Amino acid sequence: MDARYETGKKDAQIKDLDQQNRLRKKLLFISLSASAIFLALLFWVWQQNKKIKKQEGHLNYLMKELHHRVKNNLQIVSSLLNLQSAKIEDPQAQKALMEGQHRIEAMSLIHQKLYQTKTSSRVNIGEFIAALSENLMYAYGYKTHNFHLQLNISVQELEADMAIPVGLILNEVVTNAFKYAYKEVSEPALHISLLEKAGKLQLTIADNGRELTEKSWRLSASFGRQLILSLTQQLDGTLQLNCDAGAVFTFTFPLKPVQA
Repeated sequence: MDARYETGKKDAQIKDLDQQNRLRKKLLFISLSASAIFLALLFWVWQQNKKIKKQEGHLNYLMKELHHRVKNNLQIVSSLLNLQSAKIEDPQAQKALMEGQHRIEAMSLIHQKLYQTKTSSRVNIGEFIAALSENLMYAYGYKTHNFHLQLNISVQELEADMAIPVGLILNEVVTNAFKYAYKEVSEPALHISLLEKAGKLQLTIADNGRELTEKSWRLSASFGRQLILSLTQQLDGTLQLNCDAGAVFTFTFPLKPVQA
């Protein structure tokens, strides 16, 4: 009886161990299968990510090439306007052509900054403002020794769809300052600041001239004023003008979050 009991006990233990081994094998198989599936999914994700990055790189290259060609075409148009203005004797017509040329050059400069940056959708707005203001300063006969240009730029980059209208607004206001503000000013100066405040973009352009008044600005029907107001509205922005000590244009725009 004791022998049978011990034998039965051992058989039960063996059976239990066998079941445990089978269970371990099943768990091991499930674990290995899950690991294999996970690795396969991981490899698939890596491959897809690699393809996406390759496509993004190719698209970025195409966009840069597009901006480069647009910039070159705009420069050609600017050169044609310059040649045409040399053949025109009417001062008003020459003036209109020169203003159009400056607008085209401002857009060309933006596209130049677009293909020079790492991405194809953001503009180094600080470099753009410095280059544009200096180009206009030289175009109207001023040099660094007889003109005080002060820049205060805290925003490094802007999305292209915002930088282009902001750049055109800047071109119009600065051009008007050089055309009219400094006729009776012995020490001409221009201050430009671009700051971010409470999630908004604030562009301030201030000269020390005496020509412009709030009334004359409101009554003006010039194309430049219409363009400034239209572009400001396009960006859902606001404009404030103060002419107590020179003309101070303050534009405020809602600042869109920078896209990754």
